[in-house]
Amino acid sequence: MPDSCKSCGKPIFWAIFEKTDKKTPLDWQPVEFGNLVFVAPGIVRVVRDSEVVTTRRYVSHFATCPNAGKHRRAR
Repeated sequence: MPDSCKSCGKPIFWAIFEKTDKKTPLDWQPVEFGNLVFVAPGIVRVVRDSEVVTTRRYVSHFATCPNAGKHRRAR
C-alpha cells in the first residue's frame, strides 16, 4: 500500500539510495524514462538515460511534486 505525499496527496513509496543510505520518496508508478531502479527490495540506484536496464524505472517524487520546495532541508 502506498503512502501519500503530505503536500500534494499523490501516492508515493520510500526507498533508500544504494550508496548513501538516504531515504527518498518515489512516485508510485514506474515511468519509461525514470532514473532510478531497484537493486534489492527497498534499495535504488541512479541509472543514466543511455543505460539499458531490464527492470522498471522510477523517478523521485521531489522531481514531480508541485510543492517539493517546502520539503527541502537547508544545507
